[in-house]
Amino acid sequence: MRFSVTIPAFKKTYLRECINSVLAQTYQDYEIIIVNDASPENLNSILSEFQDSKIKYYVNPIGFGGYNVVGN
Repeated sequence: MRFSVTIPAFKKTYLRECINSVLAQTYQDYEIIIVNDASPENLNSILSEFQDSKIKYYVNPIGFGGYNVVGN
């Protein structure tokens, strides 16, 4: 059974640790979907450290924040 781990991202704090934690799991049939919610921080610098086909990275052109979680 494949499942998706979704990570809405706005700040760099703990993003690396979060990704590493998911990648360290023993169950391997998953994908990681990371959505940059129009962050002013350079999240690309962290994502560029990972070369794993399980990671899908998207960037929102506008920030949805907590007001529109579905949009994020």
